[in-house]
Amino acid sequence: MNRLDELAVRRERLVARAAEQRAAIAASLAGCRSVLSIADRAFVWGQWARRHPALLAISTAVLVAARPRLGLRWVVRALSVWRTGRFALDLVRTFAAMRAARAPAQSPTAPSDQS
Repeated sequence: MNRLDELAVRRERLVARAAEQRAAIAASLAGCRSVLSIADRAFVWGQWARRHPALLAISTAVLVAARPRLGLRWVVRALSVWRTGRFALDLVRTFAAMRAARAPAQSPTAPSDQS
């Protein structure tokens, strides 16, 4: 068996292993589908709010002017959600930086596949 045949067989094994791993990940995340759906929706709303800040500010001002108590209640809720999101994002970034700093330096050559 020449080198190209060995590489082709190894590639087939790796592709099959990757497919198995993808299926396992999908099966393990099946229970989280509803939570991830809500998170995706919140992310889309956040993107919309970033693209339309003027429209958001105008609609907030109109709501506060029309119904001050209701408008202020919604403003307080929105600010609470925003601050919680910022806190969570900062926390994730901090943990990612800590993990990256703790990880050993990666060598330029990857270990060979023994399976």
